[in-house]
Amino acid sequence: MRSEQPDIKPSDKPSLDKAGAWASGLCAIHCAAVALAPGLLMAVGLGGALTHEFEWATTGAAVLIGILAGIQGFRTHGSWGILGGFLTMAWAMVAVRLLDHWVAEGGTVAGHTLPYMPAIFAVLAGIGMIWMHLLNLRRSRPPQEA
Repeated sequence: MRSEQPDIKPSDKPSLDKAGAWASGLCAIHCAAVALAPGLLMAVGLGGALTHEFEWATTGAAVLIGILAGIQGFRTHGSWGILGGFLTMAWAMVAVRLLDHWVAEGGTVAGHTLPYMPAIFAVLAGIGMIWMHLLNLRRSRPPQEA
């Protein structure tokens, strides 16, 4: 007996990649804003975005969406490279949070404090996660007929 539901093509599925690309982009913008303009964030009433809890929550959301999108994409196109890219960027985002805590606790490299290093790496990890979402979207599309 055939199901009453129509067949769903991969391109018709709700995409975590669109949400993930936006979440990763906002994460990268947040990391840049926290490093470059914390006073501005506080002045416009967004001082809560400066807390470690908020940063862990947004990182967790971006990592979770990225991993789920990577798994969904792998089931559609079977690319180990893209799934590996998602896992690498997820690891990088968590590593940046740990690096941020280490720097905040007075961690130094060769006696120098590096206050902007976590922000730079966080922005790069966010851009990397956006790139993985875009690659995943592209690979998940059905082939175009000529």
